[in-house]
Amino acid sequence: MPKKHRYARRSTLPRSLRGKDLDMIPRKAPAIPPKAEDWAAVEEEFPGTSPMERSLRLKIQNFGYQERFKRDFERALSLFFGMDVLKTKRLEADEAQIPAFQEWFFYDYVTYKGEHIIDLFAQEKGPSLSPAEAQMLEGWRQWNRYRLFEVLEVHPGQGVTVQDLLSEEVLEVHDRSTSRAAQRWMVMLARPYLVEGEPHFTGSGTLLPPERKADVLAFAQNLWDEYQAENPGADLSDFYREHGLDLYLYMGETPATPLPKIVTPEGHELVFARARFTVTDAQAVADRLGAALEFDCAGPDAEHPEALHYNWLERGRPRVAEGLRSKLGGLLGRQRKEVGGELEQDSYRALGSVVLWPNRLELECMSRERLTAGKALLTQILGNLITPRGDTFETLEQAMSKPEKRPRRQAPTPEIPPEVEAEVLQQFVDKHYATWPDIPLPALGGKTARQAVRTPAGRKQVAEILKQLEFNEEHKRRRGEPYYDVNRLRRELGL
Repeated sequence: MPKKHRYARRSTLPRSLRGKDLDMIPRKAPAIPPKAEDWAAVEEEFPGTSPMERSLRLKIQNFGYQERFKRDFERALSLFFGMDVLKTKRLEADEAQIPAFQEWFFYDYVTYKGEHIIDLFAQEKGPSLSPAEAQMLEGWRQWNRYRLFEVLEVHPGQGVTVQDLLSEEVLEVHDRSTSRAAQRWMVMLARPYLVEGEPHFTGSGTLLPPERKADVLAFAQNLWDEYQAENPGADLSDFYREHGLDLYLYMGETPATPLPKIVTPEGHELVFARARFTVTDAQAVADRLGAALEFDCAGPDAEHPEALHYNWLERGRPRVAEGLRSKLGGLLGRQRKEVGGELEQDSYRALGSVVLWPNRLELECMSRERLTAGKALLTQILGNLITPRGDTFETLEQAMSKPEKRPRRQAPTPEIPPEVEAEVLQQFVDKHYATWPDIPLPALGGKTARQAVRTPAGRKQVAEILKQLEFNEEHKRRRGEPYYDVNRLRRELGL
């Protein structure tokens, strides 16, 4: 009895796909020569193939859909599409999944007798094949299985250069269809096969954006490590044959990707924090806030015109800053830049905001730590003019899960000429990437790209990040939007 796949009990079918009534019992092989519509179907699936190749594929198909493989066919359907296919006798699949199932069923699926259908075909029908067909069949048997690749180069109208992510083998694949669909740095699960000594792809590949590379590779590497532990001296080709379905199903899933952890510059978790106070004398509060260097009055609040808005800035009297330094990890240190011998007043970082009404006051910050420090500062400045009434905290996930508010109706804005808008956007893109090498990145542990490339491990991390950036910028270029040539970053960083 062959090993069951990890997904043998999978029962969820893909959604939003066209349903098809499916005859669950394979029919006897049709007579040879095939009908014209059979030739057309093979030509559509494998465009540009030779008559001999199309003929051999039809022979394999006719062999695989015999009555004797009925139980295997049904079991293969349940493994590939889920048990509901057998219960409902209805297959929910798109046009790409049918040839993918067929290739897997013929070449990878292990029958109840422990054999592969393609090997049975070679044993029983091989002697009747021409020498050229026999040679082609042998190449298919050795090559036709799922392999995990990264697209290194795309040669429009010709093919692609890919690298096996597990073996690091590089292949030049002659496949015009893939050259039209693929983009550099995509992750690709595809079935290569040999035609006259040159690798091509079958029509059952899966393409994913480069941001999926890490999790897909981790999944594949874990499977490969387990396979080697269970089969010492195992061959990677045999692994791909046995676990190709696991890779195919995994890549077809949409992973639940958590939101990236966003932190404040001092390293605290981003939280929408608010403290409420009762005010006994609003005028006295306004006078004291206006006299405090830490708070800058911005006039009426944008959302509440009847209230005053104050920005809490990273400045203040040394004794106040010193008392709060431990709470904010040194955040209140003065970081103003000197421009022409004078301090640049606009360089102070905003730590929060205060909104003052006639009878109440609210402090809003982007972390719990800032709120604690801000409350202490307000208490020191305002004393008994305010009374605490409670705090509220909301994480980013909670804020994003709330129903969207309907925007207020606004007056139409004048149209900007497309060429002016494009120029402004291009300047923005160029300015952003000009500073990118020196921006601390969470993916690099808070280091900048320029700092990270000083070590081999860091260079590898930055190279992967640049692949994702290049992929996204290429999408913009293809849509006719302003984009950036990421090779400029590679040159600047010595990559």
